[in-house]
Amino acid sequence: MSERRPWWQILLALVLLALVASYLYRHRAALSDLPPLAASVWLLAFLITAAGTGSSVCAVQDVLAAVGARTRWGEMFLLHNAAYLLNFLPAKPGTVLRATYLRSHYEFSFARFGVFALFLTLLTTLVTAAVGLASLLAVYGLDRTADRLFAALLAACIAATLVLLFAPLPVPAWEGRLGGLLRELLASRRALLGAPLTLLRPTVWLLVVYLLGALRLGVIYAGFGLDAHPGGLLLLGALGQLSMLASLTPGALGVRELLVGGGAVVLGVPVEAGLLAALIERAVGLAWSVVVGVPSALWVWRRQAR
Repeated sequence: MSERRPWWQILLALVLLALVASYLYRHRAALSDLPPLAASVWLLAFLITAAGTGSSVCAVQDVLAAVGARTRWGEMFLLHNAAYLLNFLPAKPGTVLRATYLRSHYEFSFARFGVFALFLTLLTTLVTAAVGLASLLAVYGLDRTADRLFAALLAACIAATLVLLFAPLPVPAWEGRLGGLLRELLASRRALLGAPLTLLRPTVWLLVVYLLGALRLGVIYAGFGLDAHPGGLLLLGALGQLSMLASLTPGALGVRELLVGGGAVVLGVPVEAGLLAALIERAVGLAWSVVVGVPSALWVWRRQAR
């Protein structure tokens, strides 16, 4: 069953995307008043994607440096794009590629890579939940049951992340390969927590990535002539980012579109327009993956083959 699961994730993604496309086709009359997106909107969304990717690479570099891998930005930019592209395939081969590349070229053990991946995920979750909760409280409050439930979910994410980041963990004393692996994991964790700046810098970069994601969606909304409160865009960003972290489907295909598109009604945007904007945002991201990710993957493959 575990070997088939990734393919079921692909099938689920295709089904969800087909449902979104079918819904938009059946309600296309509701979209007839929207103007076509100008080429400048597409270009601006693409450039924002480029800036977000560059900021992500800076966050990755800071966490890698904290656990002992001093990397070059250009190299990590290519590796990041290659990994992102390949993670649309089953079983996340992009993550495997990143781990094996760092091990081959930086003597970066899989145990340290596990710490790196864990901390990057936790920091991303913390930023997402904190900004999402602040936006929810500032703009919408807790008057509705749905708002209170979402606020409770975000608060739980913050609490769980802080516990996983900072709770003291005992060092195992037993011998053997597993004991050595756990000791290496905990040593890398202590190194990360030893200096506050090691967490502050990547957190700031991840906040920039989050804000750029909200800006990209806002640019698409503005291109359609739709008014959206900035706080609402930040809230939709939380929905989208949490769907990416959950990884129910590769790259949250289908899941993200449903959450971000359906959540647009909170901003007073018709669900049809919200779904269309979410699909366009996905199209921009996929275009980036093809235009930049494919050459990046080829470069990484050639470097690995040496």
